[in-house]
Amino acid sequence: MKTGAASKTRVRRRPRAGRRRVLALRPRRRLALFGLIVLALLLGLVWRARHAPTAVLPEFGAPTLKVTPDATGVTFRFSAAAGSPLPAGVPLRIVLSTPAGPLLRQSLSGAGQASVRIPYVRAGLTVYDALVGPHSYHGQWRRVPGAARTPLQPKVGARAVRVVSDPPPALVLHPQDAQQNVSDQPVTVRTRQPDGSEWTRQLPVKHLLAWSFLPVGTHTGTLQVVVSAGQAHGERAEVDLLPGPAAQASVSARRDSAPASGRDPWQLDVSDLKDRLGNPVVDGSSVSLESVGENGPLNFSATRPSAGGDVLLEWPAAPQPGQYRLSARSGNASSSAVKLTSTRPLDVPDLPVRRSGNTLLIGPVLTALGALPDDGTPVAVRFLMADGRVVREDTTFLTAGQSRYVMPALPQGTTRAEVRLGGQVSRLLLDEP
Repeated sequence: MKTGAASKTRVRRRPRAGRRRVLALRPRRRLALFGLIVLALLLGLVWRARHAPTAVLPEFGAPTLKVTPDATGVTFRFSAAAGSPLPAGVPLRIVLSTPAGPLLRQSLSGAGQASVRIPYVRAGLTVYDALVGPHSYHGQWRRVPGAARTPLQPKVGARAVRVVSDPPPALVLHPQDAQQNVSDQPVTVRTRQPDGSEWTRQLPVKHLLAWSFLPVGTHTGTLQVVVSAGQAHGERAEVDLLPGPAAQASVSARRDSAPASGRDPWQLDVSDLKDRLGNPVVDGSSVSLESVGENGPLNFSATRPSAGGDVLLEWPAAPQPGQYRLSARSGNASSSAVKLTSTRPLDVPDLPVRRSGNTLLIGPVLTALGALPDDGTPVAVRFLMADGRVVREDTTFLTAGQSRYVMPALPQGTTRAEVRLGGQVSRLLLDEP
């Protein structure tokens, strides 16, 4: 076969492994080169800024500094010295040494003069350092606090105190002027006691406060406290003056003899509960009553709150007839003992009891004087076995000297009933009709 020009076939060779790695790194190299260029530009800008020629200020004499404090701050004014004008653009730097730390202000001067305003109004000694170009200044000034302003706010250390045994309350006041500096004006304190007596004292302001203990006197009630400083005044403060603990007490018996019936009470009156200054104790003070019998202690103890220094108490007479002694205690006070008598409840010569079916008929009962016992007088009833064991106890009550007691179901073997009233006992065999 005849062919034309010889055809050329181009065979594309695959790059070797090493060449592939070189091609893969080219984008990263380009990115690194771009970063180096940017870094070089930044370094050049920084070098140029540091080595740029600075403006040279003409030489000038030290300006005159005038410091002027006023009600709202302090002004630093710099004036050019004679024959040496103050150029514009001179840097100004002022530092105040304050209790809260350095206070810095910076500015630039104008042509011929410069001023810096700092709103600093704290009273007391203030030290400053100023710098104007190559010239430095050091000095101080003292601000005097202004007059105290209304309202004054007195603080009393206690809302209530006892006139006995408690320390007196203290009053503390920080009189402040319009800039909230503590004024150095003397403070006048006036108090009025519950009995109308007054006390006045003038207090100096030291260490940023005025203080004093307040006299409480000897009377209970309300202590009124008023403060003033120049033309400034404050609201009235009050302290409750309370009595001290009880130091004296007395007990008496309105009724010192009562029958041992369980219903008739002794009537006791605890009075004159007062502190050592003679003030009645606070209402609600606890009063303890304790009694001891002549033949042994009586199971009697009571605690009651007082009202107006008095306690009225009714307590059932002791169940065992006899003589008893009672005393009252409250706080540091202990009264003398009062004698009480518990008598036999009833003097009954005869206690009739009979049975009608399932009912015990008690009475009629008369006292030794021939009177009917009070309605509601309790009568004890109990049932016993033949060997004396008690199988049931109960109580019934008299009405018009009589009582009808319906017997409950009793255990088998119950043989007799006993009825007791006062010191009288009646026995009834239950097998009797």
